[in-house]
Amino acid sequence: MLGDPDGDKRVSALGSLLGRDPAAPAVKRIRLGVSECCRGVAVLPTEVSDLIGCCAAAGVQLFIVSAWRNDAETLGLLAT
Repeated sequence: MLGDPDGDKRVSALGSLLGRDPAAPAVKRIRLGVSECCRGVAVLPTEVSDLIGCCAAAGVQLFIVSAWRNDAETLGLLAT
């Protein structure tokens, strides 16, 4: 996967939409027109951190995270 010649890397990809308080992700989802049926998360940064930790514990070696509609706040929160 993804250029791994042995094909043994475990990869997970996740679309994300983060906010600074519990209501913010849901408000952003509506504002950006992101359907609730889309895969991904709309949560707080600490919850994404916990999710990544669980994936790592399950053996995920490469975790790819993107921001829905390139939301600037989500990208900034992912970077912290």
